[in-house]
Amino acid sequence: MDNSILDPLAIQSDSKIVFLILDGISGLKVDGKPGTEMQVANLPNLDRLAKESICGLLDPILPGVT
Repeated sequence: MDNSILDPLAIQSDSKIVFLILDGISGLKVDGKPGTEMQVANLPNLDRLAKESICGLLDPILPGVT
């Protein structure tokens, strides 16, 4: 494998990175319910993780490609 692109980006460090992808967990809004599963769920661990993290959106291939 050619690492010529990645090698200059790699930096030796004692820290760790967690790359967490929560794909498809949001659910759908259904008439008669107060919100999606994620909107009404009690999520203290995910809330704390999001508060203490850097969050963003990612299109790993192209927008709309599943």
